[in-house]
Amino acid sequence: MVFGSGCGPEPDARCSSADAPRAATASPSDAMGETRTGRGRRGRITRSGDFDIAFRRGRSSSDRLMVVYAFRRADTPEAPARLGLSVSRKVGPSVTRNRVKRVLRARFAEIAPGLPTGLDIVVIARAGLAEEIERRGGDAAGARLATLAAAA
Repeated sequence: MVFGSGCGPEPDARCSSADAPRAATASPSDAMGETRTGRGRRGRITRSGDFDIAFRRGRSSSDRLMVVYAFRRADTPEAPARLGLSVSRKVGPSVTRNRVKRVLRARFAEIAPGLPTGLDIVVIARAGLAEEIERRGGDAAGARLATLAAAA
């Protein structure tokens, strides 16, 4: 007995997976507890529009190793403070940049409970920050971040 396509018992059966029922799948951001608005559990700024608002309307404070912008959100005044990071290739290769981001996120998590709610903090790392972290440790970068965030 020969069937039309060889994929099913019916003579005109199709082998396409497009016709098969699909299971409901969650996006990777849903699996991490984030929503489509970009406000995940980790308190990160991820949308370019949020960065732009912080740059344009936020207050800034800087030193030779980092620039910190602080902007109070009016749309969600009771939400916890969020962190946005900009670490360019001037800071170093990818391994170094990722280490700087990890250290800054960890230090921000330590100081975030003391920050006002509804605050967006954007940190721009400058060349030399990686060497400073290597030389003096992440605590020095955290103290610098806390000082600049308070001043912004």
